Amino acid sequence: MATNGIDDTLLETLTTEEIGELAELIDPDNSCLHPSERMPPQTTKEPTGPFQRDHLLVYLKQEAENSKVGEDYIPYKKEIRGKVYKLKEPVETVRKETKKSKFAEELDQMLSLVDQDDLADLASELGLDEISSRLQTQSATSNKANPGAGLVNTSVYSYRRSGSPVAYSEPDLQETDIEESISCLQELDPNLVNLNLNNHPKLDESLFQQLCDALVPNTYLTSLQLAGTRLGDNQAKMLVPVLKHNFTLQSLNLDSNCLTGAGVKTVLTALQENKSLREIKLSNQVYMLRGLLFR
Repeated sequence: MATNGIDDTLLETLTTEEIGELAELIDPDNSCLHPSERMPPQTTKEPTGPFQRDHLLVYLKQEAENSKVGEDYIPYKKEIRGKVYKLKEPVETVRKETKKSKFAEELDQMLSLVDQDDLADLASELGLDEISSRLQTQSATSNKANPGAGLVNTSVYSYRRSGSPVAYSEPDLQETDIEESISCLQELDPNLVNLNLNNHPKLDESLFQQLCDALVPNTYLTSLQLAGTRLGDNQAKMLVPVLKHNFTLQSLNLDSNCLTGAGVKTVLTALQENKSLREIKLSNQVYMLRGLLFR
């Protein structure tokens, strides 16, 4: 039997002194040995007692203070070196007159020379209805012989300009007659060069097919607007013959529809054979997935 490559019979023939000498020859960097077995015992003294860290620190501090190393030894003193930062004391500042306050004084001097009726008309034009009514009231009760009377306690800056309320109205729906437009395209009407069907509520799949069939032979229409008409991938396939065979159309708007990636790819693939189209818009597409809207 061998232990660490050494035969046990060899160890049995060694004396205690020879084993101690052999232990001193062990390599301390041998990672196969336990750290406690890499170095021989360094002392033969008996332990003086349990380890006490605080007592050891006090002893080391006393030894460091009592020992003097070299002739230039300087004892340690706890002191703050460098400049100590101190907070600056607040300095009282005198508020200076700003340009705005100077302008206000000059404006008050100018207004003191203006008749109240003229000032009320000016306030009315600026939308200051409240100050206008107040000036008109003062003008009726003051002496007109003294221009500017009653304006001492009136400040234009205490009022905010307000405009007249504007009634909200729903945006007008697209009223273009699709069937009439399709007829004009089929008859090759030269006056129809721009067809705007944005947000049209009646452009269903059948009418869109008729529109595409009429656009294929048309040679006059240059701009077609179809934003917000709920076009899907099926309508994108209907547009393929238009993009391949119509060489007059220059602008096509398909924003805010329901085209997916496949529908957009269908349109872009058809454009490879088109040389007349200069502008196409395909942003802000919305599609349905399990009843949810995605953009």
